[in-house]
Amino acid sequence: MALRRGRGWLLVPIRGPAATRTLVAMDGSKFESIQPSEAAAQSLMARCELAGQAAVAAWLEALCASYADDVRWTAPRRGLAIAGRGPLTACLARELAAMADPRVCVLRRCDGQARSFHEFTIHFHLAAPGIEGVSLPLGTEVELERLRVLTHDAAGRVAVESCIETWTTLAAGRTDR
Repeated sequence: MALRRGRGWLLVPIRGPAATRTLVAMDGSKFESIQPSEAAAQSLMARCELAGQAAVAAWLEALCASYADDVRWTAPRRGLAIAGRGPLTACLARELAAMADPRVCVLRRCDGQARSFHEFTIHFHLAAPGIEGVSLPLGTEVELERLRVLTHDAAGRVAVESCIETWTTLAAGRTDR
């Protein structure tokens, strides 16, 4: 059985009976079963998702609180480079404001003392301009997959962040707006 990834979960082959499978949520919780039930799988996957503007805004606020005052942030595929927590927080808030019905799914997180990696997706409809370096019509249904490569300072705050992004159009928006 091959490793498979879904929205917020992994199906992991383990040693033992061939039919045994382990569903692992990105928060580390597990469900092991010969045949995991749909209800158990949905319960496990729900722990990895945030939905709605308020929940995603609170999550974003927590991310921004971890930045050093002199953080350097880049999104190379969009040609963006931002210096300082204030300008970066304003940019990320503008991006969130342009998203209607955002849903975040944390895919993976690997924390270290000097460097960390966080990967997540945000599924949304583009409701307003505000996402710099992205040219999509309003109303477009989008999934952004972002891998955050973080370097920490001596105090543990994020000093450098490089975002490797993949923008996928799920449904075209209106071009006449």
